[in-house]
Amino acid sequence: FPSHDKQAEKIIKDLKFVSFDYKKGAYSPEDSPKSYGLIAEDVFKTHPELVDLDYNGKPRTMFFEKIVGVFGPVIQNLLTITENHEERITKLEKEIELLKLKK
Repeated sequence: FPSHDKQAEKIIKDLKFVSFDYKKGAYSPEDSPKSYGLIAEDVFKTHPELVDLDYNGKPRTMFFEKIVGVFGPVIQNLLTITENHEERITKLEKEIELLKLKK
């Protein structure tokens, strides 16, 4: 999907995550109507390629497999950045300890 991490990051930043209540009857009575996620109509305004349309051409639901495709590279990149930061912090902490011993 997005070939570049910056492109994927922009898509993620554009998405507006919300809490919402499903319309009555949308799910079985034992399910809570309260949910969290994305509203297809809102996403359609900025990224229609992530939205599945109904027979009338109106936003129906999200293409969650595409959402995963957007999030995957960004999450992997963030994990790499985190690992690099942890290594750097460990190295800097050791350097600080050595400097304290030299005092």
